[in-house]
Amino acid sequence: VLFLLEDGLTIETVVIPCSRGRTTVCVSSQVGCAMNCQFCYTGRHCLLL
Repeated sequence: VLFLLEDGLTIETVVIPCSRGRTTVCVSSQVGCAMNCQFCYTGRHCLLL
């Protein structure tokens, strides 16, 4: 899930179903990423500090 911030930039959030009915939600705390993973939308954008 992508969230559009007030400044027009986006952050990525992932919902991960886990065992025993639990769910993990990972919310990005930064815009962009230095890792450049091709499977990740955030990784396709350089890290903004």
